Amino acid sequence: MKKMTLKLAVILSILLLISIAFGCVAPVRSPKPPPTLAPVPTIPSAHRQYLPDCRLCHETGIGEATVIPEDHSERTSGDCIACHEWEKP
Repeated sequence: MKKMTLKLAVILSILLLISIAFGCVAPVRSPKPPPTLAPVPTIPSAHRQYLPDCRLCHETGIGEATVIPEDHSERTSGDCIACHEWEKP
């Protein structure tokens, strides 16, 4: 009976050590590549005459203007010219 108890204790100890050894090691994952961002569009030089309200055309797409993206909906015209550079002549 003592031999059986000793064998069981040894087996359980080995299983415990194996589970600790393999359970605590995080799987190796390859790092995700950084997201690629699209280049920020430039503001055509001819648009200087329409300042200060970029949103006037871009909110609805008047005259083939690119419609403001959803994630820019709360931004002002001042924000537009803070991020978007003027096109070089």
